[in-house]
Amino acid sequence: MAALEESGAAFASTDRKRADDNEKSTVAFLLQQEVRLNAAEREQYGRFLAKDFFSKSDFGALNEFYGGAWDKLTEEGKTQMSHRLWEGIRRGEYEFSELPDNVKRREAELIYGLLTNPEKTPEGYQNIPPEDREEFVQQYEAGNLEAAYEILDREGFVENVSKSAERPAIERSVKQIEIGKGSMISQANSRDETAAPKKPVELASAKSEVAGFTVPD
Repeated sequence: MAALEESGAAFASTDRKRADDNEKSTVAFLLQQEVRLNAAEREQYGRFLAKDFFSKSDFGALNEFYGGAWDKLTEEGKTQMSHRLWEGIRRGEYEFSELPDNVKRREAELIYGLLTNPEKTPEGYQNIPPEDREEFVQQYEAGNLEAAYEILDREGFVENVSKSAERPAIERSVKQIEIGKGSMISQANSRDETAAPKKPVELASAKSEVAGFTVPD
């Protein structure tokens, strides 16, 4: 029994480490895409990415970031920020209308652009009641921003806006890396099975080649 518990703990520890490594790789990948950010902005953006959702304690940093650096983000970067912003709302940390001014202004601008451009409108946004979508667009276009912000507090928006932060580019990149690793290991094993026995030094070198495979910059 003790052995089984130790084995289970070891597997759990391995899974946690793998999850942590994957998260670090994802954050690193996202940071590499934001080439327009300066060093300080990249550092702050990295701190945002490390969070699953935002809370009121982030309001000061968010207001400053959305007041400047946000404009420099790629569409993917803005999507990542939006997802964490709305996750905070869904978890009851705050309501949209309580967000700092810069954040509300930029996020409302982003949502308006998505709702008025059918080619870019995410699939989940179709679940927002049509009357809510139409009223938000009308109020936004009329310049009634406070009224527009209050509409974004409605359940239809809260439950459907930025529900997930899908990252197809990242998924493809990770998949390619995994394929590359598998191919190198397979080739090394094939060489070991079919070639003449290697000398100890040669074998160590081959293993080092596979173990040293890293994510390209």
